[in-house]
Amino acid sequence: TPGNEDIVLHLTDLHIGDVVEDQYGNVIYDTKIAKEVVDYVTIKTAQLKSFMGNMSDFDTLHILWGGDMITNENIYDGQAFDIERMLADQMSSAVECLTRQVKTLSEHFDVINVVAQPGNHGKTRASGVSKQANMDLVTYRWIDDRIRESGINNVNFTTSEATWYRTFPLRGGKWTGFLTHGQDSHQHVDSTAASQGRWRGWLNE
Repeated sequence: TPGNEDIVLHLTDLHIGDVVEDQYGNVIYDTKIAKEVVDYVTIKTAQLKSFMGNMSDFDTLHILWGGDMITNENIYDGQAFDIERMLADQMSSAVECLTRQVKTLSEHFDVINVVAQPGNHGKTRASGVSKQANMDLVTYRWIDDRIRESGINNVNFTTSEATWYRTFPLRGGKWTGFLTHGQDSHQHVDSTAASQGRWRGWLNE
């Protein structure tokens, strides 16, 4: 709606299934905490919209999932010893909490646009597989199906299936968003002349 505004929520690198301990062996990050992070961000986004609603009218929320929502189990040798959940359970947990996020926020916004980008940890590490062989992508498809089956009709899903980035429109195309996981470009925009040129090339494309 002309005159209204968007909110953009960027959530990435949940690494569901991972477990991290401090120097004393205390667990400081695991699947339970990851799911609590998603719920916390969801609540804070709804609160932000309510608080800012006194100054602006927000009709659209863009939820940007940047990849590595799961941590996988074959990214490096011995990874199975560093995780608490295997792949299927990781995906199930990710679908549970991320679907809940979309459903909850769909009650607070007229329109939700979910833009989902696979990450490098989602990749299936085998020879001869396509770029679609990514467990982040499978997780996103699973969530999309759940949202459609629930009858919610104000959520749009856009998933980058074959490239390492995705562009998307904001405010009816007035602006263009750019979402990438970043594994294919570790350089900051202004670090070197080459990186500046590369970012200009992406912008022009």
